Amino acid sequence: MTRAMFLSLLLLGWLSVAAADAQTAYKEIDPKSVDFTKAAVFRKTTRLAQDKIEVAKAEHEVITVIAGKPETKNVAKPGDYIVTGTLGERYVIAGNRFDRLYEPDPGRPGEFRSKGTVFAVLLTEPVTLKAPWGEQQRIDTGGVLVKNGDDIYGIAEAAFAETYGRADKDGKVFVALDQPLGQQKATAQERGDTAHVADIDRRMSLRK
Repeated sequence: MTRAMFLSLLLLGWLSVAAADAQTAYKEIDPKSVDFTKAAVFRKTTRLAQDKIEVAKAEHEVITVIAGKPETKNVAKPGDYIVTGTLGERYVIAGNRFDRLYEPDPGRPGEFRSKGTVFAVLLTEPVTLKAPWGEQQRIDTGGVLVKNGDDIYGIAEAAFAETYGRADKDGKVFVALDQPLGQQKATAQERGDTAHVADIDRRMSLRK
C-alpha cells in the first residue's frame, strides 16, 4: 500500500467517524444536578508509567480522542502533565493537582498509583457537559460521570472498564471492571454491596 493510499483510507475513516458523531444527539446536562448519593465507589487500578507522562514546556492545546472520536480538549500550561492513557488517549492533569491524585508506587519503581476513589454514575444516553477544565466534554451511552472530590467529569466506557475497579468504602478494590458482569454481580452480592449490585443491574439492562 502506498503512502497516498494509506492517508486516503485514514481520512475516510476520520470522515466516517465525524459523520456518525454528527448524527448523535448529545443531551446537555448540568453536572451539579447529578445525584451521587447512591453511587457506587470505584478506584483507578492501572498505574501511570513515567514514560507515559510528559511535562508541558509551553502552552498548547491537547485534544482527547477515544476510539477515533474527539471527546474534549484542554490547554496544557507549562508545568502541567500530559498523560497518555491505555487506549492511546491524551489528557491533561494540572501541575498543582497531580500530587493530590497520584503517588509513587513503592512496589513498582517508575510508576504512579491512584491515591483515592471516585463515585460513578452510569450514563444511559449520550451527554455533553462543561468539564472542570472549562471545555465541553461529550460522553456516549455506557460511559460514566465520576465525582472526584469536587470535580465532576466523564469517562468513556472502554477507558473506564480498562482502568478502574469496584471498591469498598475504604477504597479497597474487590473486583476489576474487565471481569464479566455476572462475576462482578456475584462478588458484590456476596459482600452485600447494594450500590454496586444496582450499578451492575443497570449495566446489564443497558446491554439487553
